[in-house]
Amino acid sequence: MGAPAERVLTVVAGGGDSARDWVFALAEGGLDATRHGPVTLVVGAAFPERERLERCCRAAGFTLLSGLPATRLAARMAASSAVLVTGGMVAYEAAAVGVPAVINPLLDDMREEIAAFAAAGAALDLQGGGMDMARIDAALSSLMDNRERAHTMSQRQRTLVDGRGLARCAAILDSLLERP
Repeated sequence: MGAPAERVLTVVAGGGDSARDWVFALAEGGLDATRHGPVTLVVGAAFPERERLERCCRAAGFTLLSGLPATRLAARMAASSAVLVTGGMVAYEAAAVGVPAVINPLLDDMREEIAAFAAAGAALDLQGGGMDMARIDAALSSLMDNRERAHTMSQRQRTLVDGRGLARCAAILDSLLERP
């Protein structure tokens, strides 16, 4: 991973009420943009209360991006020192590009999966405690203040998720379809 020389944080939130509440907690003063470098918040195109979110991001000094295609999201994450995400597929996307990740699994069905990422050294797991801003700050600082730790995490991510799973699945499906 070619980590940026400066601190650059990208926050990526999934959908649903829990993600909406978390995003507003971050944007309404919970996350200090001056401490973690420029902060870019990425949400889906259907994120609710868009005008409120735009006002909050302007006040917090965040850049707001919405509805990014996968390649732009990957490029945004790859240009970051760290990402703060809600789990799900974006945890795999962060691992595939090798960007150190702090993950706040908002849904119970994500917790075991994200705990496995953390156990492998491929992420820091907030264990659903992502409304605790001091905890988020400490986790982000532990990555951004320690380039060796961030680099090690990046390497572990790439051994866990290589970004070629779709091609492997397609090859297996092709071989199954070729059978008589």
